[in-house]
Amino acid sequence: MFAVDISNYTGRLTAEQVAGLKTAGVELVIVRASLETRRDQRAIAQQQLQALIDGGMLIQAYVWCYWEDDSLELVRATCGLLEPFREEYDGDILWLDCEDRVPAGVDAAGWLRRAVAIVRDEGY
Repeated sequence: MFAVDISNYTGRLTAEQVAGLKTAGVELVIVRASLETRRDQRAIAQQQLQALIDGGMLIQAYVWCYWEDDSLELVRATCGLLEPFREEYDGDILWLDCEDRVPAGVDAAGWLRRAVAIVRDEGY
């Protein structure tokens, strides 16, 4: 399966862009659905997810991991954002995207265990 990920930096998707993804052989799109308050990420993620569903694409989502305890609430909020799309969601998977360097003194393994517990509690 050919998959790509997109984020708020991709912007809103048009039907033509979604059709272009399909034409290129993309079957699954993984949307950044983290809900940072400093961006209009909720509206962008919701629009992207709906446009992809309308275009017949499989969807999943990911949360960008910031390694801070309060960012665990982003994980929970992302699960809430995905709830209206649950029927169309592919495989009940929520990806935890861990790319940033772990700051000194942060227990990354403990943070990930707590994040995974939240995702499991929410049914993803």
